Amino acid sequence: MPYPPAVVCRVQPGWPRVAGTIPPMALLAEHSKTSRDEPYHFAGRREELAVLHGRLDDVIETGESLGGVALVTGVPGVGKTQLGRRFAKQAQARSDATVKRLAISTGMLSDGLSLFMAIGRALASEDVFRKAAETDTRTTATGGGIGMVKGNVTKEHVRHTGSFGSLLLATSTSEAWRGKALVLTVDELQGVKPAGMAALEELHLGLHGCPIMLLGIGLQHTLRVLESGVSQAGLSRPATHLRLGAMAVEDAEEAISGALQALGGEIPKQGAATLAQMSQGFPQHIHGYIKGACAAYDKHGGLTTAAAIDDAAAYGHRLRREHYQSRLAALGAANRSAMLNVAATMLGSGVDWLDWDDAVEAAAAKRENAEAVVEAAVERGVLAESEDGTVGFGMPSFLAYMEDQIKARERRLAEAAPGAG
Repeated sequence: MPYPPAVVCRVQPGWPRVAGTIPPMALLAEHSKTSRDEPYHFAGRREELAVLHGRLDDVIETGESLGGVALVTGVPGVGKTQLGRRFAKQAQARSDATVKRLAISTGMLSDGLSLFMAIGRALASEDVFRKAAETDTRTTATGGGIGMVKGNVTKEHVRHTGSFGSLLLATSTSEAWRGKALVLTVDELQGVKPAGMAALEELHLGLHGCPIMLLGIGLQHTLRVLESGVSQAGLSRPATHLRLGAMAVEDAEEAISGALQALGGEIPKQGAATLAQMSQGFPQHIHGYIKGACAAYDKHGGLTTAAAIDDAAAYGHRLRREHYQSRLAALGAANRSAMLNVAATMLGSGVDWLDWDDAVEAAAAKRENAEAVVEAAVERGVLAESEDGTVGFGMPSFLAYMEDQIKARERRLAEAAPGAG
């Protein structure tokens, strides 16, 4: 049965025309944002955003300096980075406070001066911060200082423990950030090094007087990484910890239809609902079906037929399989085989989650390092670890994908057996 008609002729100035009126969506798909970029249309995550804004409210009200640590964790592709960017953007637009935002990488945390100047830019106090840096350089020139010459940074400052903290303290009397709050987002927090942890703690000491909300974004084992380090700034005891899962299917439908509209096209409600159901609300998959819809739009001149939706779905299915393959490839061939054994145990028992010890036993298969294999699978997002200590495949349809891989392995073994054929 054909899908209901939709408006499909929203040509924008400068777009070449296909069949006279249809925008070339495949060209847009080729240049569309990756899943880590801010989506064309953000949907869902209302409860999570409300929790983060509540934490910011507390930080602003109490004037906490890095006391408002919030942690967002989850498997790869679940939308952690997108949520962090959306929250920071909304926070900056708040009318009840002057909130500045700064997104940094874990690499910046090992470069004290770069982080120092980035904070100055974020707080619109770059001149004050630069003056403090130049003063520090002149004062400590004989000892190497922070190595800033004519505004150019050298590597000397990295070797001077405490230089970052001393710079922060040098500006603390300037009231550079009075009346402002800072939302500091750190992506891939699970990769933070000891020097980076120290830099975050120096923020706690040096920016007293400026309410700071640190939003750490990382894979699901990030809290374990933080707990294993020495932290005095509350990093290992986040005030808020959000473990992201898939979104509601209706939010996925809004994300898909909204993205197509933002790109200049439309998708019938039934078609958007079909693709949303297939995505199972997982942001990485949603992104794939959006790209599939773009490609199908260009091929069929719209998304009003079952054939167009089928092509969009096929494209999204392929990208989903590629995502699973990339996750497994990150483990290596031998460990991938161990994950097939874990999947076989789940399928044989009719369960989606196993106790940690059962997962290790399933992964063993004559492997002495089975515990390390399971830990690596959790760290790379192949397996998800729940709060109660059980583990499973945290991405929708991953277990079904593994079932197909198990069958393929069994066919290969059968074909290789003596007398086969």
